[in-house]
Amino acid sequence: MKMLLHKKSYYHQQIACRFLRAPSKDEMLILTIPGGPCLSGHYLDSFLLKLAAHLNVNVGIIDLPNHGDSTLLPDSLPLSYQRCLEMINIAIGEISQECDNIVLFGQSFG
Repeated sequence: MKMLLHKKSYYHQQIACRFLRAPSKDEMLILTIPGGPCLSGHYLDSFLLKLAAHLNVNVGIIDLPNHGDSTLLPDSLPLSYQRCLEMINIAIGEISQECDNIVLFGQSFG
């Protein structure tokens, strides 16, 4: 099965994202921001790939700070909920510079 393999980092290389393909201005991008104990990457990728095929859109996953491939620099600690939101917001802003049509959704099972 094809996975979300196109990787890119935002927010000073601290927020990692995986996409089906590189974001582009003329294509809709559906981003998910998994939170808490969430579905494993395999199942989330599978769901997003089915969604991409059904809607003919690009899809992506944003890793929370210090989760997945995202890293935290010492100056980002301690990480508060507010700081986490700020970092994600800045990353989304950077992604929006590459893609004009973004739909966000989150999922949490915590």
